[in-house]
Amino acid sequence: EVMGPIEKLLATSGEDNRIEVGREILAEASVGVVIPFERRMQGSETIMKGVFKVLRPGVRQRVLEELTILEETAHFFEAHRERYPLENFQFLDLFREVRHRLAREIDVRAEQHHLASAVRFYGSRPDIAIPERLPFSTATVTAMTYLAGTKITDAEMKAPERCRVATQLFDALVCQPLFSRDQASLFHGDPHAGNILAIRNAETGRLRIGLVDWSLAGQLSKSDRVRSAQLIQAVFKNDMSGIRRVVMALNQGPAMEVHQRRRFRKRLVHLMRTSDFADRPLIDRSFKLLEHLALEGFVFPADLMLFGKAIFTLEGVLFDLWPQFDMD
Repeated sequence: EVMGPIEKLLATSGEDNRIEVGREILAEASVGVVIPFERRMQGSETIMKGVFKVLRPGVRQRVLEELTILEETAHFFEAHRERYPLENFQFLDLFREVRHRLAREIDVRAEQHHLASAVRFYGSRPDIAIPERLPFSTATVTAMTYLAGTKITDAEMKAPERCRVATQLFDALVCQPLFSRDQASLFHGDPHAGNILAIRNAETGRLRIGLVDWSLAGQLSKSDRVRSAQLIQAVFKNDMSGIRRVVMALNQGPAMEVHQRRRFRKRLVHLMRTSDFADRPLIDRSFKLLEHLALEGFVFPADLMLFGKAIFTLEGVLFDLWPQFDMD
């Protein structure tokens, strides 16, 4: 069943006599399957290695079934919220966000768009490699160049290189999207170790970082990036008024009334005094704050919250690479 969309692509694109498809599966996840191929370049004996990424058989139907269950669950919690200690938590808003994310995970064209955007976004960085979408991709199959690398946390590296690679990763996946001068900046939404490759040049020994699986990605608007920087500064200075102003600017839900502001300040002070919060890196604290407030009923831009989740995911990879790495 996995080969069906690939065979259709080969038959309709005229590539069937130039491409030899491998029969082994290179990578397999909950949604997609990656299969290798070799393509003879026109007018030469050069062989290009690539991969096809296709959705797993039946995954669309299973996602639709899960969305139905999630919708019923969200309405149940909304109707019985007095039973649970989450008070103002926005169950239906959460469901809408989950539905949107799951739909993007199975949107092949969306990932192809993300790939093209990532190639442009990181195009000036020789230390970052992105798979390039090939022109014979279809709405059901993504054909792209193959990055020959090792899972980043499994790569052989001495201590100085591990420290350098951790710094490059943080710069590429956090700092570059956050401090970009573009109107909207791209970020990888799921930077776990399996999506980050160490690509070693056999001749020079130089290591590049490969970023794969762009099915989950987001964009940060310029205004949200400015407010994120303002929030980080306010958290750094323990500036409660500054934090409140940024939170109010980011909040997409109902505005707070006077009595709610007093409760907000009380809970904020309590959170910032807990050891679990105080011991975290600065940027980690800032997004943890937004996550905590979301449980109180605040609604923040979806891509900004995904960016925070991506930072928490990347934090584990950085620790595995270089436990002493300081995100601050």
